[in-house]
Amino acid sequence: MNQKNNNKKASKATILRGEKRERLRESRKNEFLKNTWRTSFFFTISFLLGYANINYGWRTINPDEIEIKGNQQLKANTIRKESGINNKIPILAINPKAIEKNLLESLPIKKAVVRRLLLPKSIEIEIKEREPVAYAFRRSLNGKEKGVIDDTAYWIPIGIASKARLPKLDLEVEGWMESHRLIISKVMQNKNLLGSHLKKIIFNQNGELVIETELFKKIKLGNNSDYLASQLTVISHLTKVLPDNFRSNKNTIIDIRDPSKPEIQIKTDKK
Repeated sequence: MNQKNNNKKASKATILRGEKRERLRESRKNEFLKNTWRTSFFFTISFLLGYANINYGWRTINPDEIEIKGNQQLKANTIRKESGINNKIPILAINPKAIEKNLLESLPIKKAVVRRLLLPKSIEIEIKEREPVAYAFRRSLNGKEKGVIDDTAYWIPIGIASKARLPKLDLEVEGWMESHRLIISKVMQNKNLLGSHLKKIIFNQNGELVIETELFKKIKLGNNSDYLASQLTVISHLTKVLPDNFRSNKNTIIDIRDPSKPEIQIKTDKK
């Protein structure tokens, strides 16, 4: 009886080992097929990419194959021209980073992204323009230089700005310097606090800030930027409470270099 049971166990174990070997062979077969499929897939993709490179990558680019995105004030033809793309150069020989550098240096834009596409063959140029908000003047070795600035007070030479359609600008900044950018930007961002239209932002040679509004010809703010927020609040208050003879007089001078002690005077004309 024991011998019979042992034979049954041995037979069952043999069957289980056979089934296990069969599953293992099936698993190896499936893995082989998967690897073969993966190899074939990557080989096909590599072949197609190589084919595209040969057939499209070394063809020259035509102007109508340069797609422009994001432009509002700049004409597409202007961007194509300033990109420096030569239609005699194959698409794979075009350097996107060099094109981006050309555009940033020659046009009033803050960002440029250039992409090369093989299927269909094209160059995609996406830009973000700088929007001028004021005319600006700065002192240079050649005298007084004119430009425009955006809302961050970034300087744009007038020659570059003129390549786009300039909007009508009624604000001027005198004495622009790179070190004044943050203050100029803050004044422009808070101009609604002034109580009347902001017309000029002026930096004297000693670095002191003076602004001109529709109501007041001269408002002295000094050179302590820590006071700026409270100074703008004081201007708004004075616009509301000062008598008409102060507000309508172009000779009124407001001195709020110390916003806790504002001084107001009317400059008399000397005869």
